[in-house]
Amino acid sequence: MPNENSLKNLIPCKKGETRNPNGRPRKLSRAIKAIPKDAQEKIYTILYTALTFNNVQEATEYIRQQDCTDFRYGFILQIAIRELAG
Repeated sequence: MPNENSLKNLIPCKKGETRNPNGRPRKLSRAIKAIPKDAQEKIYTILYTALTFNNVQEATEYIRQQDCTDFRYGFILQIAIRELAG
């Protein structure tokens, strides 16, 4: 049970208001923003194409088939696979 001092600084939200409008940042988007623009374009192209598939299994398989061995930022695609897989 929280003590009385920890409850003093709480300010209730009004109905329909939020104190964290952007929510928790996503790991994938943070990782993509941290790399150079040319690599971002390649990753976004791969992820956009993956989103056109009918189901998660096909999208995951497509991402896995991409040539990540020569791609310095292949770890981002691995994060995407984990997020798709749930």
